[in-house]
Amino acid sequence: MDHLSAQCDDEGSINSLACNCPGEIISRAGVYISDIGVHSGSDADGLPNNDFTHIISNRDVLTLGYDLGPEDVSGEICVVVASNNRRGAVSITRDNQTLLIRNPNGDYYRTPQTVCFPIEGQGVQEVEFRDSGFGNLIVDGSELSYCLPEPQGSIVPDFEEPLIRKTGDIPWPALETLADQVADPDMDISDIIQSDFVYHQDLRFSAAFRPSGKSRREICRLPPLKMNLKKSELENFNFIRDHNKMKIVFQCQSTPRYAETIKMEKFLYDLYGLVSPNGFQSKLVKIRLEGYDCLVDGFVIESDDDIQSRLNLEMVKTGTISTDVVDRSEYVRMCLFQYLISNADWSARKGHNTNLFKRNVDNSLVIIPYDFDFSGIIDNVYAVPHEQLPSATSWIIRSRWRSYRKVRDTISRGSKSFFS
Repeated sequence: MDHLSAQCDDEGSINSLACNCPGEIISRAGVYISDIGVHSGSDADGLPNNDFTHIISNRDVLTLGYDLGPEDVSGEICVVVASNNRRGAVSITRDNQTLLIRNPNGDYYRTPQTVCFPIEGQGVQEVEFRDSGFGNLIVDGSELSYCLPEPQGSIVPDFEEPLIRKTGDIPWPALETLADQVADPDMDISDIIQSDFVYHQDLRFSAAFRPSGKSRREICRLPPLKMNLKKSELENFNFIRDHNKMKIVFQCQSTPRYAETIKMEKFLYDLYGLVSPNGFQSKLVKIRLEGYDCLVDGFVIESDDDIQSRLNLEMVKTGTISTDVVDRSEYVRMCLFQYLISNADWSARKGHNTNLFKRNVDNSLVIIPYDFDFSGIIDNVYAVPHEQLPSATSWIIRSRWRSYRKVRDTISRGSKSFFS
């Protein structure tokens, strides 16, 4: 039975994580930390994808990291390994304690096998893998799954419901603000609009809105806004006080065509979430603006603070960077995604429509994209190629590789993860 199977017998005797977990099950991919003597040890990074490391002999060490979060939890780690000997074995060491797992099925043709072992604690845990049997070992990816305690009167912030109440759920409302100020094309980027945010028709918050998005502010009747709510007011209404910032992206113009393209752009955020675990979350909303007769479509994007907290990241602010210093597999995945949607309106080197973050688990750097409205797949009327790119009327719906030349092996590994 799968370790996450929720099937339990009447007496609860089936020992699965889902059966024994009273709260929520959290799953995270293992992260490559280091190795001694293992060629292509970084292939063990992430979830299993049938891309194994090279041979691990009895003198080699592969170290992977697992983030158990801030609270004491218990769970298990499952790693995919393969051996070339029936008497093969893998030793697993954490906190100077070693567990030996012998070849479970006796397979010796390097048939992939999943071995699982328990883990408990908090924070980032480093686990060492060694070959401790006959023959040798290769390792694919791994996955950590652990059980969160059942909530006691409050919940952990989750962007599935922005503006989360500590108890209970209420639906997303309309947004009321001052349409004439929001749509002022001459507004400076530093201007701040003081207005009200009405949640669920009965809760009114004081809010500060700041225009965002250089291109859309010049093109759109309704440019994006960054919203900042007062933490004290959130707390007074029994909301989580630190979830007070977000970006609202409106449909560019109040026409049916733009109502559809804004939904398509939101879909691209969801699609990138399938390609990479490192992406901004978003949520569709219906927005009511004072002075408008109908609701306006849009979506809300989580703030930089929220994504840092959710993914255990730290934002890195810099001018120009070399893409050679970032996580290569993650970077290639992003490049392939931008190529897939025919988007050239980004620059990782200059930080245009991308943000640079450091993973706290291993100090590696990842680039996370946003703003996909110039993508050919959306085909917005205003989406035209940059003047330095080939000028052709059909360019925007053609895929163009917007990146520097990559090493063949790096692209090969990134594409395997992209299409898995």
